[in-house]
Amino acid sequence: MGFGRYAFMAFTQSLILVVLVSACGPSGPALRNTGRQKIDNGAANKNPTAKDDLPITPGPCPKQPVMFLHGLMGGSKTSFAGVIKHFEGLGCKVTLPDVSAVNSTELRAAQVADKIKQFLSSTSSNKVNIVAHSQGGLDARYALSKLGMAGSVASLSMLSTPNYGSPLADLVLKDLKDLGNPLSKIFLSFAFNSLSGVSNTNGGKNNDSTSAMRALSTVYMRETFNPNTPDAPGVLYQSWAGRTGPGTKDRNKDTLWATQAYLAKQAGQNDGIVSVASARWGEFKGVLDADHLDLGGTKMGDAGAGQFDHIKFLEQLLRDLRAKGL
Repeated sequence: MGFGRYAFMAFTQSLILVVLVSACGPSGPALRNTGRQKIDNGAANKNPTAKDDLPITPGPCPKQPVMFLHGLMGGSKTSFAGVIKHFEGLGCKVTLPDVSAVNSTELRAAQVADKIKQFLSSTSSNKVNIVAHSQGGLDARYALSKLGMAGSVASLSMLSTPNYGSPLADLVLKDLKDLGNPLSKIFLSFAFNSLSGVSNTNGGKNNDSTSAMRALSTVYMRETFNPNTPDAPGVLYQSWAGRTGPGTKDRNKDTLWATQAYLAKQAGQNDGIVSVASARWGEFKGVLDADHLDLGGTKMGDAGAGQFDHIKFLEQLLRDLRAKGL
């Protein structure tokens, strides 16, 4: 059995472990009470006993409401842990809708478009800021470019989105084809459905693992998706990449060691699932020492000082959007 096969097995098995463990209890510091006072949108956190010359810190809420989008196998049960509660406590209008956990970008994008319309109606807003993890960024790109959502979105911030596909998806597709065994597809579908039931309120409903892997493959992204999905004018597109493993400050999770090593050989620096090169799109904001799960707000095995704080990162992201008047 070659290293590619080991990476394939690690990819499916490790994701099952990660999501199951993260769903069984608090996901790190994001779920704990931060002890911060509620901050009105745009107002200072005033202390009546403080001196007048103390610096004023504006709230992080941007002008437009914020929609967080999960990636493959994600969902409101496990993705962006603690984010909705935290930002609602600061007075922000935020939401984290569930779309199909495992399916094509086109199908998920249609669901995202409906969620945007519903959210704008419920908040009486004209536009929304989208913060998307992984495949969620592709869903948003398609909804903006192909489904008429450009006029309803002010910005799209993508966190480790595979804009040029992932060799891991290529590997899974190749294994399914080469093995020629229906048990391989059954195993993959079982793994994805098990994950979906834990992470997503839709469970395994409408899951299609083959369509999902094809949508994330490098060939599809290069030859079909990107050429036919241009950026929408008037929308801010920005992106961040993550990196883990040797030479980074991030603690490489045991569940991602095989995929990180495989991607390092195939595409260079990566976060265990998506390479830095693939995550670049629009205004590239930089590389974070964080793995793929960290960027999606799933905290497991990252206890200790110096590890990535997704709440702190997202606060700064929203403050920057606010500063831009979005």
